[in-house]
Amino acid sequence: MDYDKIMYMLNWDYDIPKNWQPKTDTEWEWYLTRVINYGLHGERLKPEFLKKYLDKLKIEPKTKEFLRLLLAEYEYNNINRTANNIPK
Repeated sequence: MDYDKIMYMLNWDYDIPKNWQPKTDTEWEWYLTRVINYGLHGERLKPEFLKKYLDKLKIEPKTKEFLRLLLAEYEYNNINRTANNIPK
């Protein structure tokens, strides 16, 4: 098996402009699936978008479950900050 070719295929990506932003639900689903599967390259996902589209994303079930855990922790921390008047 040629592992160099496999790694190359996993790292393949679309060439989109740096200032491109998803506008429709379909574009958001495609974009989030893409960055979760192929890497964020220094970007951060906004939790509200991830929460909105997570059930529709075409990603591994274990990855989905992990992201749900992260979202739950994020929401828990935000609730505690708000309740205790701690700035973000």
